[in-house]
Amino acid sequence: MPKTRLLLSMIAVVLVGLLLVTSCFSQKAPSPFYDAGAENFSVSAEQMVQFSFYRFETSGASRTFTLPSAADVISKINSPTVGMVFIMAVVADGANSVKVTGGAGMVIKPSAAEAAGNTKLDLYFVVTNIGSGTQSITVY
Repeated sequence: MPKTRLLLSMIAVVLVGLLLVTSCFSQKAPSPFYDAGAENFSVSAEQMVQFSFYRFETSGASRTFTLPSAADVISKINSPTVGMVFIMAVVADGANSVKVTGGAGMVIKPSAAEAAGNTKLDLYFVVTNIGSGTQSITVY
């Protein structure tokens, strides 16, 4: 019985998380997984809407994950507001790290700058400015 409750609780948390992400973006709900493989990867705003989990093969070398501009991301959000939050995960599947960089208006805090080898890094995106030409998002 305790295992059943734990499983039901985990399912509820995942569903609530998907509802939160789905309600922010103008397109369909994000798929859970994108495999970037053993390459550096520049994600587009469209891909950020589609995927919420990015895996990198880092056994041979470190990789770089480049985020789009804040303006591009904000353009994909339904009724954006300052303070809006969404989450994505980056996995370094190997001994080396994944460095996270951002496009214009994407402020990457030190806590979000690198997924260490063999770890998952949750990135918390907080919309900090929606003004035309001054859009910004801080990533924690």
